[in-house]
Amino acid sequence: MSLTDKQEAFLAALFGEAQGDFRSAMNMAGYGSDVSFHTIMRSKPLREALLEQSKDYLAMTLPKAVTAVTSIIDDPTQLGAQNKLKASETIMDRAGLVKSEKQEVEVKSGLFILPAKGDDGEDD
Repeated sequence: MSLTDKQEAFLAALFGEAQGDFRSAMNMAGYGSDVSFHTIMRSKPLREALLEQSKDYLAMTLPKAVTAVTSIIDDPTQLGAQNKLKASETIMDRAGLVKSEKQEVEVKSGLFILPAKGDDGEDD
């Protein structure tokens, strides 16, 4: 089942001019003020399209997050660097760009001694 023209307009407005504001997007798409967000979100195709476009939008912000991190490398004293770094890390994590983790394995008498589960190897 595909989206109606009004639903398409809603999604276009939501990720465009409305900048994520549901009521504004609904108004721009032509929904009346008496229609609730919950009413239009009962449509399974609209929910699925919203999730898919959200993933796409997040993926589109990935380059911005990566360049923000590298700008902090170039100028760690810039205003709001910590907030920018946290926000960028969140976007990269949610978009699926994950940091790699290394674990050291110690060998004694031919036995492998692995760190305890959940132990990141750092002292508290």
